[in-house]
Amino acid sequence: MLSKGVPLQKVTTHNKLGAIEKNAEMRGTVVVVDDDENFRFALILMLQLEGFEVVGEAADGFEAVDVTEAAKPSFVIIDTMLPGRDGEEAAALIRTRAPGSKIIASSGFLRSTPTWADAFADKTDVAAIAKLLRELAGEGPPDGLRGRDSNPQPTG
Repeated sequence: MLSKGVPLQKVTTHNKLGAIEKNAEMRGTVVVVDDDENFRFALILMLQLEGFEVVGEAADGFEAVDVTEAAKPSFVIIDTMLPGRDGEEAAALIRTRAPGSKIIASSGFLRSTPTWADAFADKTDVAAIAKLLRELAGEGPPDGLRGRDSNPQPTG
């Protein structure tokens, strides 16, 4: 599990021959903010599998601001209801301290994007959150995940 409330250090991996491997396919950096540790863990695993670099995590709105300011991620996925400082309050500070970060509001009860966020993600569908981040990063779904109607042909 990642260190709570602390930006992560970039980790270099080595292949079987000892050569350093770098992920050229990295899609962007992410900070995950949620008070539910199990949800954070599941989302972090999904995002890493999808090629995102998770550079930090936080369990409350105060930590969210500190971690995001230090990491300056591409994306911040933040729960709307957090202890200490809610998602909206934290987002306002994040906008001033990490203005390049896109803020994704995460909730199990909202159904649309709040005015303070760039996008909305339903917490009940972790796979959809990864898909949303791919779209925000300017990518469509990977070839193997495209549905039948993702590239419709005109009918004549």
